[in-house]
Amino acid sequence: MKRAFTGLQAYIIYSSLGAQGQEKAEEKMIDEGFWLKKLKDYGFTEKDFNSDKEKAIKRFGKNARDSDIIWGLFQKAILKNSSDYGKLWGAYLCMASFLESENKPKQQILQIQELEYKFMLEGYKQKGIDKLRCVATIGGQRLCKECEKLNGKVLNIDEALKKMSIPRKCKNKLCRCVYAPIQ
Repeated sequence: MKRAFTGLQAYIIYSSLGAQGQEKAEEKMIDEGFWLKKLKDYGFTEKDFNSDKEKAIKRFGKNARDSDIIWGLFQKAILKNSSDYGKLWGAYLCMASFLESENKPKQQILQIQELEYKFMLEGYKQKGIDKLRCVATIGGQRLCKECEKLNGKVLNIDEALKKMSIPRKCKNKLCRCVYAPIQ
């Protein structure tokens, strides 16, 4: 029986794999149509993917890259779920991970991560959570000094939204720190 993980649990497990484990996981994500599976969480199917690809071919007169179609579907997911902070957080989390898997520039990833964390915090606030703990990635070389300084710090939700301490501008391409709600 396969165990289902929440987005945060999966993110923490992925973060703890180390560089080689993460590379293997990312290869597996692509090989198994990982991104199409993620898009199903937002109501998109392989049929939607194929339809958007056909539209792109007709519009531009050449074959469209799968990554461009996937990116477009994530953008549609954001528009479709604009009032659901949890879905927005998840979509931006997927988009940041997708950019990293595509080896996009760190600044581009950071811009998406900033939105990801903003909606994470707004979702927590909407659920009545008012205290958070910053949790840096555990895993040796993947933890930079900037993230280590933040580890364990407790913030109230409004302070976290104002400061936006996470994501860090750390040495990693994709900041792996998280806000953990304190109940």
